Amino acid sequence: MVSNFLRHCGLAAIAALLLQSATAQSLSGRLVSPGGTPIAGIQVDPGRGSNPATSDTAGLFTVSGLTNRSYDVEYRPAFGQAWAGRLIVTNISGATNVGDVVLQPGFAVSGTARTQAGASVLGCNVNIYDNAGTKLFTPYDGTDVNGNFSVMVPAGTWRVRVVPPTGAMLVPWQRDAVVVQAPVALGVTTLKTGYTVTGSVVDQTTSVPIGAVRIQATDAISLEPIVLPVDTTTTFGLFNLVLPFGLIHLEFDPPVGNTHVGRQLWDVVVIGPLALGQVRLQNGVLLSGTVNGPIGAVAGADIDVLAQDGTKIHTQHDFTAATGAFSVAVPNSAQYRVRVEPPLGSGLLGAITAPIAVAGATTAGTITLTGGVTISGTINGPAGPEANANLNFYHPTTGAELITVGDHTNANGVFSTTVPIGTWNVLIDPAEGSFGAPLTVNNVAIAGATTFHRTLAAKQLRLTVSSYGIPTLPQGGPLPIDTTIHNLTTGALPTLIDIVVQLPSSAEIPVFPTIPLDVPPVQLPLSGILFPLPVVPATATGKPLKFLVRFRAAGNGAILDSASTEFVIQ
Repeated sequence: MVSNFLRHCGLAAIAALLLQSATAQSLSGRLVSPGGTPIAGIQVDPGRGSNPATSDTAGLFTVSGLTNRSYDVEYRPAFGQAWAGRLIVTNISGATNVGDVVLQPGFAVSGTARTQAGASVLGCNVNIYDNAGTKLFTPYDGTDVNGNFSVMVPAGTWRVRVVPPTGAMLVPWQRDAVVVQAPVALGVTTLKTGYTVTGSVVDQTTSVPIGAVRIQATDAISLEPIVLPVDTTTTFGLFNLVLPFGLIHLEFDPPVGNTHVGRQLWDVVVIGPLALGQVRLQNGVLLSGTVNGPIGAVAGADIDVLAQDGTKIHTQHDFTAATGAFSVAVPNSAQYRVRVEPPLGSGLLGAITAPIAVAGATTAGTITLTGGVTISGTINGPAGPEANANLNFYHPTTGAELITVGDHTNANGVFSTTVPIGTWNVLIDPAEGSFGAPLTVNNVAIAGATTFHRTLAAKQLRLTVSSYGIPTLPQGGPLPIDTTIHNLTTGALPTLIDIVVQLPSSAEIPVFPTIPLDVPPVQLPLSGILFPLPVVPATATGKPLKFLVRFRAAGNGAILDSASTEFVIQ
């Protein structure tokens, strides 16, 4: 009996020690505003089965009964409380005091999720992201039975995404650049009806599945990105997307380090559930290199790989790392040039390499960018500021073009780019459909930071050309075209019309012989015209080509205006 008593006492002592050890693991601190004012009523929840605590009038809290481990601690204001929640990963080691935990003031971002038929959608998840794509912690971010939501977020510029419940066959809604400085009412967020699009991504030769391929979807007409809650292939290369009705552009981007070359599918027709079958990717090789500037590595530079005919190879992960390094997959056994665009505002000029022979894994070596000076200003036209006008800078003797960034005007006609000190010819090319005519300014002397303002003269004729996204067609067409021809003069305008297919090399194949036409002084919208396309070389199939319409003056052949749209021959 004595031994049983001792054994009983020993077990009791061990239990007491364990209980004392468990209660010693705790989390404490104080919730405060950015100005240090205590915040009461904030729930502190480490999860993992712990009992949450709530901050008192002094902002103090203590959560007991934890263990020595890492916790995702949620700091949750009560619903409607004007503070933004936080989630902080915290390592518990004994009695852990985290000191002051600062919460930012929160502003309600609210709205209502509905279907295209106007029905409310229960159980949507509302996600808020910053510019880097990091998701904020937002408690109470689901829609109620009426489809209503209201989440508290701090001041800033955010991306708002409304994701329907799994299996609802609805497409997520998203709005970028939502500025929050006060409560924001988004109104009705309409979730489009979705259709299942399935398939698999495999090697072009072996048909072996390729996993972790990222898929991006874009509306081919509006060019708006489509949110894909699950956007990568499974280990077996399978994908299952929910896409809206319409023409959809799909991109397939293999993971970092994979030698398969990315692929694009243009104008995938989605009018119901669709089985795409196998999407076959060519296995290539890695082309790598490093980009440096005057003071070292250049991070965030955009890398483009150009084939001999000028086609841009579809490459993924094509921005330089912090070390200036890049590595992209390209088809093997060919020659390429590497075009580098530095980050906007870096004060650097871009560069393009000489042709590089690729036979197996190849390095482009170190590509060195040089600095320049700022040239900035405003481009106006007959209708006011010229938005999206492009400024090209050329050497006055050799005609070589500088590679510049920031050389497109914004909505106010303003631009700011970097060029070397020297003398350059400047071509100002307005956006398609502009009332302003292109302008070349020769021998612009740049000796330092320079202001450059210009006003474009009015065109005699304005032209737009478009199709339905980027159609994929068999050899011979036909290609559906919408166009507007607008004679801006007061009388009939004698013109010559060139209608051609422009290859990536800029070579042109006529669709028709040159057509003389007297254009009346009106605006002529023409829709749904079917143009039979000429047969293009086999080397041009599978690549974006241009259907280009050009109006020239009948007297001297001077270009009055031109416009184009892209298509692909399969």
